[in-house]
Amino acid sequence: MYEELRARLERDGLTIMEIPGVHSVGIGKDGDGRPVLRVHAHGTEVRVLSDYDILKGCEIANDPEPVADVLRIAKGSVTCPADSDMGRYRPMLGGIQITLHDEEYEYYGTLGCFVVPRYDFADPYDICLLSCRHVLKGTDNTVYQSLVTYGDEVAEVSKLCTDVTIDAGIAHMTNLEINNMVLEEIGKIGGVCFPTYRDIGRRVVKRGRTTKRTIGIIQEVECLVRYGGKLSKGEIRIKTANGKAYSDSGDSGSPVVFEDDNTILGIHCAGDGGSHTYGYATSMEYIFDDLDICLWEG
Repeated sequence: MYEELRARLERDGLTIMEIPGVHSVGIGKDGDGRPVLRVHAHGTEVRVLSDYDILKGCEIANDPEPVADVLRIAKGSVTCPADSDMGRYRPMLGGIQITLHDEEYEYYGTLGCFVVPRYDFADPYDICLLSCRHVLKGTDNTVYQSLVTYGDEVAEVSKLCTDVTIDAGIAHMTNLEINNMVLEEIGKIGGVCFPTYRDIGRRVVKRGRTTKRTIGIIQEVECLVRYGGKLSKGEIRIKTANGKAYSDSGDSGSPVVFEDDNTILGIHCAGDGGSHTYGYATSMEYIFDDLDICLWEG
C-alpha cells in the first residue's frame, strides 16, 4: 500500500498541488494506522475538494498555509521576538543564529549543522554550514554569527541545491571555531536518518534561534509543500507534541533530530504562521544527494 501511494504521489503530486486552495500533499497514516495520501488546503475551496476525481481516497485537512520561517528586519531596527537567542557562540554549533543582509534588510535564520563534500570529508578546509536556501539566498553572500558586525563574519555562501524545489544550501566556513557534532540544547548528533513511513508518529526535537528547543511528532513524509510562493519537495510534516509553538520566524535552518537517539533527519524550513503548531523539515536524504555532502565528523 505504501509503495502504491508513493507511485501515486510521484504521478499525481504536481497536479494535486495545482488545485486551488491546496498547499501540501504527503503520505501519512489513517485512524487505523494504514498509509493514506493526505491533502492540506484552506479557504472556501476545501469543501469542494472531494469533487475532484484525482483526490478520491485521499484524506483532506483544513489547515492554514505554511510560511517560510526567515525573519526579515529593516536595518537599524531592534524589533525581534523577545525570547530569541541572538547570542554569539564560539565555538559555533548547530541550532544558533546566523544573519545575512542586503542594502535594506537583515535576515535572521538558524545554522543547521556542519557538512563537507563527500569526496574529501577529511579536509578541514572544506567545512560548510548547512541552512535553508531561502535563508542563504544566493552564492557569495556573507554569513554572520551572530550579528552583522565586523569580526562576526563566519562563512561565504558557496552552493544552493541545484534542484530549486529543495530548500537548502551551504556556506563555506571562514571561521573554524566549531563544535562540529553538537547542537545547542540538544547535545551530540547521533548520526543521520532518512525518515520513511515507518517513522510517522515518532517524536522529534528542533532547535531554532527564535523558539529554541521544541518538540514535535512526525505526521507525514515525502510531502510536496508550497510556501513563500515556491514549491518544495522532500518535506516532512511535524506537529507540536505539547500544544505549544513549534516554530516561528527565524527558525529556518534549524536542525531536527529524533528525540530518542539524536539522529538528524532534516532542517526546518516553514511553519504555520498563525498558531505555530506545525512545521515542515526538508529531508537530509534530498539535501545530501543534491549537494553531494555528508556530516562533518572530524
